[in-house]
Amino acid sequence: MGAVIAPRGEESGRDSRDLHVDGNQSTYDRPLGALDPDGDFPSQFSVSSRARTLPEGPAPSLTPISMLTIALTLLALAPDEPALSPSDDGQPVEAEEWTGTLGAGLTTSSGNTERRSLHAQVDTALRQETRRYSVGFDWQYADEAADGPTELLERRAGANGQVDFFLDEQSYLLVTADVETDHKAELDLRYSAGLGYGYQVAEEEDWSLSFEAGMSVINEQFVGEDEDSYLAGRFGYSLKRDLGERWTLSQDSEIFPSFEETEDIHLEVDSRLRCDLSKNLYGQFQWLFDWDNTPADGAERADHRLLLSVGYSF
Repeated sequence: MGAVIAPRGEESGRDSRDLHVDGNQSTYDRPLGALDPDGDFPSQFSVSSRARTLPEGPAPSLTPISMLTIALTLLALAPDEPALSPSDDGQPVEAEEWTGTLGAGLTTSSGNTERRSLHAQVDTALRQETRRYSVGFDWQYADEAADGPTELLERRAGANGQVDFFLDEQSYLLVTADVETDHKAELDLRYSAGLGYGYQVAEEEDWSLSFEAGMSVINEQFVGEDEDSYLAGRFGYSLKRDLGERWTLSQDSEIFPSFEETEDIHLEVDSRLRCDLSKNLYGQFQWLFDWDNTPADGAERADHRLLLSVGYSF
């Protein structure tokens, strides 16, 4: 942006000039060398009628969901644990690594009806001495064509993240956030962010169990309805148990009862039975159960999904 000093003429026996700022088209009238006794610009400093004005309307503000999301981001990006010190034998301690699973499934049929169904899922976690990070993503899609255009049967996607800050071996504070969309349930978008407290009952190689409680701000938008935002409680548990050398049973559950509307309750249950086929390959049967006590008009309260997949663990 350039500035041009242009002569204007005589004013009260003194020379005056305009400062024209290209682009904003703003003109500032100031007699050269005419400063008031305090050394500031004179009181007749003015902005011409061509000056650019700010748009009318309320100033932007932070919503509760955006403030909680900012808090989650700041806590997750906070400085990590101090550098690991050498072990007793003088050798450096190995740094923790991310572990997780990547699974997918595909079903197709042809003939009188052309149908295809796909799903994918990723779960990762990083366990440190005083922190635990977990991130997940899932996607499901299905369509069908029978003597006509393809009909969309299902399209669902979700992502979630959580950071646990351990106070001791069993107690921890947590921040969590998730987002999801569901065509079958006529859910355009639902996202939430929350804070809470957790208690790790057990965290062994062959089994683990934890309980959590807290609050979340939830924002949801159903097809053809107004956007709704409310404060809700969040209560859940996570169970994992080995059933022999190859089989593992796990279940994660969360329930969100609204503090504003007693009938507004949302429940999610994820149950899995996994069989290890080799060191890294596995097969899995999964049952996803969603319950929304106040669904969109014409939609069912309960959704059941049964998924078979093959995956890779790392």
